[in-house]
This record gives sequence, structure tokens and C-alpha cells, in this order.
Amino acid sequence: MKAFEALDTTGRYLMILPLLQARTPKSRKIRLEKALKALTIGEVPG
Repeated sequence: MKAFEALDTTGRYLMILPLLQARTPKSRKIRLEKALKALTIGEVPG
């Protein structure tokens, strides 16, 4: 995604961190969907 590529290192880390902290596949899926939605609408983390 171009939106993810446009993020700086900190922004990318803030997008990926919740995925890494998810303990179950279900919560990981929910967090991934949330991250993708945020990137789609142009929401910047942090």
C-alpha cells in the first residue's frame, strides 16, 4: 500500500505494533482490519 510506504519509521512501527502484541489469531485479524481501514482513509498513527 502506498499509504503504508508513505509513513515514516515511527508511523510504520505504530501500525504494526498492535499486530505483534495480539495474542490470538482473532484479535490479530481485528487489529489488521482496523489498521487497513485507517490506512485507507489516510489516518496517520500517533
